[in-house]
Formats: sequence, C-alpha cells, structure tokens
Amino acid sequence: MPAAGSGVGGNVNIEPKRADSQPTQRVSVDYTGRGQAGVSTDIGRRFGDNEQFGVRANVVNREGETEIRKERDRTTGAFLGLDYHGDKLESSLDMGYTKSTIHHGRVGIRLNTLNNVITLPSVPSVPNNRTNYSTAWNYADLESRYVMMKNDYHLNDQWVAYSAIGSSHNNEWSASGAPLVSDMAGRSTVTRLTTHYKSDTTSGLVGLRGKVTTGPISHQLNINYSGIYNRSASAYTMSTAQDFGTIYDPRPQSSPATAYSDGNMANPHIRSKNINNSVALSDTLGFWQDRVRVTAGARYQHIAGARYQHIDVKNYSYQGVEDKNAALKAHRWSPVYGVVFKASEWLSLYANHIEGLQASGTAPSTTLNSGYIVGLGRTRQNEVGLKVEKGRYGGNIGLFDMRRQVGLTGSDNVYRLAGEQRNQGVEVNVFGEPVLGWRINAGSTWLRPKMPSANGDENKRWVSYDGKDAVGVPRNQWTLGTEWDIPRVESLMVQGNLLHTSRQYVDSSNTLRIPSWTRLDIGVQYQMPIQSATVSAITWRAGVENVTNEKYWDTVGTNNGYLTQGDPRTYTLSMSLDF
Repeated sequence: MPAAGSGVGGNVNIEPKRADSQPTQRVSVDYTGRGQAGVSTDIGRRFGDNEQFGVRANVVNREGETEIRKERDRTTGAFLGLDYHGDKLESSLDMGYTKSTIHHGRVGIRLNTLNNVITLPSVPSVPNNRTNYSTAWNYADLESRYVMMKNDYHLNDQWVAYSAIGSSHNNEWSASGAPLVSDMAGRSTVTRLTTHYKSDTTSGLVGLRGKVTTGPISHQLNINYSGIYNRSASAYTMSTAQDFGTIYDPRPQSSPATAYSDGNMANPHIRSKNINNSVALSDTLGFWQDRVRVTAGARYQHIAGARYQHIDVKNYSYQGVEDKNAALKAHRWSPVYGVVFKASEWLSLYANHIEGLQASGTAPSTTLNSGYIVGLGRTRQNEVGLKVEKGRYGGNIGLFDMRRQVGLTGSDNVYRLAGEQRNQGVEVNVFGEPVLGWRINAGSTWLRPKMPSANGDENKRWVSYDGKDAVGVPRNQWTLGTEWDIPRVESLMVQGNLLHTSRQYVDSSNTLRIPSWTRLDIGVQYQMPIQSATVSAITWRAGVENVTNEKYWDTVGTNNGYLTQGDPRTYTLSMSLDF
C-alpha cells in the first residue's frame, strides 16, 4: 500500500527489461505538476558471437512539487538486467534499488466512529483538488532493493529443468496523521503516528516441465516445488490528538509530543514470520489435434496448496516476544482444473476452477491485536468465458465467481478472520482498429461484491455485515482508451482515456457511500524527423490527467471510514532522445 494509503491491494507481476537485438541508447527528461523534474536513461546491448549475452540498465531520478499544495516527491531508482541465451541454457540476473521520499504528502481522511460504527450521517463533500489537509511533519521514506536469478536448462527438445531464486529488502520510516473528521463541516483532530517498518522476503522455485504424446493425446507436464519466507519487523510512537481546523481550511500545529510508544525505533523487533512451501503437479492434455485442451493439477501447500501447500505464521509482540497463542499453521491439497475448446481459428471457449490457501488479514492499527496476521484463508475461483481474435479485432467475455475469507473487527475491537467475501461478476474487453490508424481498447467489469456470512458469530458481533456489499469495492468499472494517428502528419498521434468507477460503500453496514466518478485523460506523441549522425530519434510526449479537474473521493479503505481523494488536473511533458 502506498504511503498515502489507497484501499487498493494486490500483486503486480513485473517483466524485467531485456536487451534487444538492436542496441538501446535513450535519455529522457520530463516535467510534471507544479515543478517536478526528472531525468532517466535506458541502455541495452547484446554481446558475443551469437549475441548470447545481454545487458539492460535503467536509471531514473525525479524530484519536485506536485499539483497538491506543498507536497514534494523525490524518487531515485537504478535497475540492471543481465541475461544469457545459449544452446541449452537460458539464464537471467536482475537487481534493482529504489528510494522514494514524500514530504507533506496528502493523506486520506478518517470518519469518526463509535464501536466501529461511523457517527456521521453522510460522507463529507470533497475539498478543493489542490487542498493539502496533511501536516508539515508528514513524511515517508521508503527504500527497497531486490535481486533475482532465473534459469532454464533444455535437457532435450521436449524437457526443460527450471529454477529461480530471489530476495528483497524493504525499509520504511514514516510520520503521518490522517485527519479524523467529526462532523459535516469537516472539523477534525489529528494524531501523529511515527513508524519504522522493515521486511525481508526470500523465495525459490525449482521444477521440470515437458511434452509427451500417448497415442492421439498430447501432454504438457509440469512439477515444481516453491517456497517463500517473509520476516517483518516494526515499531511505533504515537501522540495524543490535537485540533486541526477543517479539511477545507486545515490549520495544522507543530508535531505533537509522543504519548505512547512500543518497540525499538532504531532497530525494530520482529513482528511476524510467514513460511509458505508448496509442491505443484499439472498435466494439460490435448485432444482432437489440440483443439481441446484439458488441464488438471494440484498444489499441496504447507504454510510455516491438486497443489500441496503448507503455511506457518508466527506473530510477535513489539518487543520481539513470540505470541504462541497467535501462531497459525495449516496445510491442504488445492485443485486446479480447466478446459479450452478452440472452436475455430478465431474463437476459443474456456472454463476453469482454482483454489488456494494464503496468510491473510493483518489486524489494523486501531484494534487490540494490531499488526497480527489473524488467519489462513481459503480462496476459490470459477470462471467461464470466450475469447475472440479475428483480423484487426478481438476481445473476451468472462463470468467469474470468487470467494475468499476476510477479516472483520468485532464489537470487542478484536480483528478476526471471521467472514467470507464473494465476488460474482462479468468482465468484457474489446480491442481493434475500426479504421486504419484509429485504435480502441475498452473494458468493463460488473461485480456483486457480497459479504454473505460471518463465521463463528455466536455473539452476533458481525450480524450487520451479512448480505452487505464489501467495503470499497465498486459494482462497475469501465475504461475506454483510444489512439489516432493524425493523417498527413507523420509520426503524430493523439490519445485519450476515459475511466469510470461506480459508487463504493464506506462502511460494513452499507449506510454510507461515496459517489461514482468519471475521469478524462488526454495526450499527444510526436516523433520528430531528424537527420543526425548521433541522434536517431527525438520523441515528444505531452499529457493532461483529469482534464476537467473533477473533484471526487477516489477509493475507500478496507477499514470503516477511510477515504482518499483523487488527484487534481496534472500536466506532463517529456522528451526522449535515441542515439
């Protein structure tokens, strides 16, 4: 979760850059907002008699004031990717370092609650887009570094042995205070929370995949073992509340004195360990000249998942003392199966089912068991759909049903893995080029994000959540993107993106919600014709995000009453030189 908070969670898979057959030598400069300037370089080259060695390096630095008053960001990053492509061995080594500093960053707001029930009759109106209702002592320093190695060894034309290992380290210092809004006039108090958080993660994978044929049936086999180890540590200090003015006219005071603290801020003690080991098996069978493919597999998971998975989680106090009563351990076989029918060269139909086990539900800071991982949740997903790609057009439609166990805060202010969220919906995506030079890419999702049950609710602590919509999950989202190559002007292209998110509930009882919002972004790109012995191309890009300067609450946190505001109209300009 970013320092400013967003309520949006998940994982992003990043595909590292690789050196192309043609050398890459690019320098870019950019300017954003009220005074945020940046410079970056991208260099890639292949070496060797058969160009089997590759190097790709990227460096970036960006610093300055954003469109939000007094907010300043600084980002520095350096990344290196090495790869080798031999006759049998393919190997890569990636490493990177990033440091991000945000001063006076605009945070979200919190709505006042009593016994986990929001006391305001409705959601306050949105402040001016440039209003910064954080404090001068708000800051976040985030530092991250990683290294990863992957190897594929081709035993023969049919079988490949593969492995991967990686490690990352994160270190964060922050001082923040989200205004606690007590009435519709926006009157607020603020409490300073200073934290030092560190985490170390190591993961590894080893496996074998290959192809065999038994009569008319083809097989794609895969077996692997994977393991993830995560260790996190943290400490904090906290002040008492102080008057803040309103979120429309903030008048923050100097940083208040510390009233509470726990842990060693200079060297935080361990707070949790998470070990996840699993073995996976799968076979994709091909029938009717591979027009029908059936996948069946499993993972056994052991957390310390058919997939066999084992999970082992240990929780610790801020002094680093293990809380054996809060330890978690589970293992299970998790199946996966699916089928794809290639009805024609341009149409495929599919269906699948997958299950998993994961450590989830970290108790929020406002609960009695703050910071503890409270459960090992089971997830299940079913999906059916079709995919089309014919000529310059394509798209897909899918119907899905996803269920996962979630954490809930009870009337005793203890956070437990005590409910199940069920997301049922339809996803549609289309893309194409209706007219030569005009491209479109659009997608939409309709969701029914229900909380159908609260488990183990013998004391009726969560009865108000049954059948309600999940907090912060919109029922509909859609995006329409387009690009147009301007006729008679070579290498000039205009772009546009229209984004829409429907209303979202703010509280578990579904009494408050933020309105839907729609945002327009536009841009233009021009590659200048150039004749130079040293510069091969100059590319200009300009854009405007939130063209209409729409005021809106962007997202809702998973806890009751936490809101973040959308960014104001923002101008961007960049120039890239290829040598």
